[in-house]
Amino acid sequence: MGRNNKMSDTLRDLWFRHEVKLQGEEIRTMRGTTFKPGETVKASINMENRRTLNQHGEEIVAAGTINWDIDGPLPKPGDLLTLPDDFGAKAQREVVSARRAYTGTGLTPDHVEVTIV
Repeated sequence: MGRNNKMSDTLRDLWFRHEVKLQGEEIRTMRGTTFKPGETVKASINMENRRTLNQHGEEIVAAGTINWDIDGPLPKPGDLLTLPDDFGAKAQREVVSARRAYTGTGLTPDHVEVTIV
């Protein structure tokens, strides 16, 4: 399905319902990291612990996977993601990995897939 397809638009509206705030690193010093002001995106949230690899190939336990529209920002490892307060999980999370996922099947919309801890 193409991005301009009515069914694809409907799937995106159904899938991406929660507002999350993404903050990229601005500067890192010996006193800590400063983050940019944030950007809010509509996303789907799946909070489920699972083992995965970080950007260094080390095994970690990820807290969840967040997805948003394919045209949205692609975060870097270390960026911060803030979940909605009413979601019932620790709100501020760190990005472990992110990628653009082109499904090609039409069963799910193309999306950005973000793993958090």
